[in-house]
Amino acid sequence: MPLHAGKLGEISAFKKLYMDHITNGQYRQGGTEDDQQKMMKRQMNRRVFTLAKKLDSLVQRASVDILFRTLPPRYDVVLTVKLSEPQRRL
Repeated sequence: MPLHAGKLGEISAFKKLYMDHITNGQYRQGGTEDDQQKMMKRQMNRRVFTLAKKLDSLVQRASVDILFRTLPPRYDVVLTVKLSEPQRRL
């Protein structure tokens, strides 16, 4: 089960609110952009903006400074191994 299950609503509602508008606004039909296509593109941009705002509260992005304070120190281990005959030929 996803960590934030249900935070973006039911799948059918999500598709209707976001996926359909975003998908429809991405493509141009024909050579010139008419009023309907411009409207679809504006709707797409609004839905992308709204979705990004909702996701900001769900996705944690920590800066490097925070990670350095919380993670244990890094240790590098170097192992020396002999190459096999086929590896040496490469």
